Amino acid sequence: MLQAKLQQEHDERRSSVFGEAAADKLTANPHQELALAPYLRGVLREENLHDLDDARRNYQLVSAIRPSFLPAADDLKRATEGVHSKPGHGALYVFSLVGRGPVLEAVEAPATTAAMTVANALMLNQENEEDDVDTLPKITSVKVPSVMIPPSDVAAVTVASYIPTGPNKLPLYELHGATQPLTDIAGMVQQQVDAEMPWTIARGMIRQGGKELAVASVRKNLGLTGPAGTMFQFATSTAWTATETADTRCWGLLPREIQVLRAELPAGDHTVEFAPVRYDGQPIAAPSRLPLRIHNAKNTYVLIVAPTQQIYVVTAATP
Repeated sequence: MLQAKLQQEHDERRSSVFGEAAADKLTANPHQELALAPYLRGVLREENLHDLDDARRNYQLVSAIRPSFLPAADDLKRATEGVHSKPGHGALYVFSLVGRGPVLEAVEAPATTAAMTVANALMLNQENEEDDVDTLPKITSVKVPSVMIPPSDVAAVTVASYIPTGPNKLPLYELHGATQPLTDIAGMVQQQVDAEMPWTIARGMIRQGGKELAVASVRKNLGLTGPAGTMFQFATSTAWTATETADTRCWGLLPREIQVLRAELPAGDHTVEFAPVRYDGQPIAAPSRLPLRIHNAKNTYVLIVAPTQQIYVVTAATP
């Protein structure tokens, strides 16, 4: 529902500024679908075995949004067959917030043709009369927020069952696999910023142009002409426009990706081990172990935060 609302707001803004006939001037669209939402809905519907048609629709939507998420095929198969898990087993869902998420940093961006189009349209739209709109001063660049992905070695989180065999024997492990990317937060933020960039640059141009026009008006009212007026205009405009900065506020605690792993374990008590791994599959930190009780034909959920090397088990619950 939120994604549909954002799409509607984007279309209304573009139409209100450019009009219906010219609404195709800016083709970049910030609207993006989130695979996480239909996946969670499918998981919850599948468990109760009463809304399997809804589960199937949502798993199909996950595949359409995120074709690279291959486990969705197995999810769809289970929902089609009406089988939650093997007899005497339950499902463990591990949701992992992997990597450090995107942040914004200020950069200089050139005044592009698309940005000039937006700036002129915004000014005309605000004034409603073309003859009353002041001409923007010549602006070559403005400060805008740019996406930066902090470095992080962790690629995924492996999940294994830990079975103790005695004081003088090595423990036995059953590796269930590694979490798979379901939602690319960094990619979504990058696409969002790129799609909004003409509007962001345009707003910066209008702010900076408004300051320069204000300085010119003050110069005129003071009667400053010739070299003195030019010096006043240059010094004042430079000092004032230097205060322009990009809005780099962001959600600094977002992960780079939201990943998930589903594993079926026999009902009963287990010790499950979680370990962060690099892109080559090698572990990069000591694993964390967590005692879990798996219930027959029920879901158990674990949330892992793995920003860099250390991982944190935030919660473990069975509804």
